[in-house]
Amino acid sequence: MGTDWTPAARTEDMHYALGWFTADVRGVHIVFHNGANPGFRAAIVLAPSAKAGVVVLTNGEADQFTRAATQSLLKQLLQ
Repeated sequence: MGTDWTPAARTEDMHYALGWFTADVRGVHIVFHNGANPGFRAAIVLAPSAKAGVVVLTNGEADQFTRAATQSLLKQLLQ
């Protein structure tokens, strides 16, 4: 794991590494980041060991939709 993804702060279920959150999902290590501006949402999730990634860009304020879409796509990729 590169130093950019080395955890600098730890919480119970994820870590924070220079702008990236890190966690394990279904036994696969992932790094992710999300953000928003008024009217827009974005999320990126990378699973380097699976050589997979998901990017979701949405128009609107509904963070729940962006999260659900990201989680659904990631779940499909990691099957």
